[in-house]
Parts: sequence; structure tokens; C-alpha cells
Amino acid sequence: MNRDEIAGKAEAFKGRIKQVAGELTNNARLHHEGVMDEAKGMTQDVAGRIRRTVGDAITDIGQAVKKSRRGGVALAMVLTVGAIVHAADTPDAWVTMKTKVSLMTTEGVSTSDLNVDTVNGVVTLHGKVATDGEKTKAGTVARGIDGAKDVKNMLQIVPKGLRTVVQRSDDAIKKSVTAAFKANRRVSASGIEVASVNKGVVLLSGKATSLEAHLESVEVAHAVRGVRRVSSEVEMTPAS
Repeated sequence: MNRDEIAGKAEAFKGRIKQVAGELTNNARLHHEGVMDEAKGMTQDVAGRIRRTVGDAITDIGQAVKKSRRGGVALAMVLTVGAIVHAADTPDAWVTMKTKVSLMTTEGVSTSDLNVDTVNGVVTLHGKVATDGEKTKAGTVARGIDGAKDVKNMLQIVPKGLRTVVQRSDDAIKKSVTAAFKANRRVSASGIEVASVNKGVVLLSGKATSLEAHLESVEVAHAVRGVRRVSSEVEMTPAS
């Protein structure tokens, strides 16, 4: 484990603590900070894992070259590079972020008390949801994530009381979400924008290279008064 992995895990853990504190104190801002800290930590952890995987694979290539004949060298290198791509393709932190984005943009799933963890490709959902149908849908969404090998659905069903929804016009909501995006440095530079708002449902669109920014844009939109749900048509593209 290298420095980036250690620092990333520590940052992600700090983010989870903030989220729990925010939920216990009903502090939306603290909860949001926790989500962002966790995403930042997971991204750093991913970078560290990829760096370590590539380093190990390069060592393997060197050993393969020494032991192999000419005909076997190319095959050894192809197999080892293939292992690099496979290992770096869907690390746990990446699967966790993709699962969170998908859950937060799925109709009929409330993520305010829902948490996601991934270990060796096994996604664990824990927290509280209001209905059995919501629990089932969350599990289905998680199973559809690229890189998720299995899903442990440990969500507890705890019916909520009637929630008072703040009534605001769609125009007012769109202006507020747009302003919040502009005020957020990462989101404003991400290429993600508000496509429309219909009956409190915010639709995001655009092209982004950072899954972390995508997750943050959904979180920022969710935090705006009057927003009932966030849907996303954001297209993730490779960084140039």
C-alpha cells in the first residue's frame, strides 16, 4: 500500500464520519462535505492502486523478459499489460462512486440514509429505506454497475413519516441549481449543466471526464430547496 492509498482511505473515512454526524444532527451542509471528502479520498485511493498495480506489472514484465525466449516475450508482455488494464478498470472506490451516482439518480430510491461500500468488487448497501420495494430497487441498481461482482443488500426498512416538501416553481429551482453549480469550482468546470426541471425533477446533461465531479453535481442539486429528485444524462468521456 503506497502513500496515495493510505491518504485516500483516511480521507474517505473522514468523509464517512462527517456524513454520519450530518445525519445525526440534521446538518445537510456537513453531510454534503462528508460526501465530497469521501469522493476525494476514493479518487486518491484509486490513483494509488493503479500506480501500485502498474509498478508491480512492470516488474513482472522484466522478470518475464529474462525468463522467456523471443517468442514468449511478446505474449508475456501482452498478458501482463492486460492484467494492468483489468485491475485498473474497476477498482473498489470507482465501483462505489458509480453505484452512488446511479442510486442518487434513480427514481424511487431515497439516498439520504443509504451508504455504499465495496470490497474486492462486492458492493454492500447499508442504511435505511422506507419500503421493501425501495430496498429491492436499490439492490437491482447496484447489481447493474460495471465491476460489481456481487451485492450484499443489508438495507433496513424503516417507514418514514410524511415528509413536507418545499413547493417552488421549476424556474426558481433551475436558477438556484444553476447558481449552485457556478459557485462550485469542480462542478462549474466539469461540463455538467442543468438541462431542465420538471415538477421538481432536475435533469442534468453534458459531458464530463470526472466521476467525482458527476457525483458532486448530483449532491449539489439534491441539496437545493424544492428539488424532489435528480436525473442524469451526463455522458462520461475519457480525459484527453
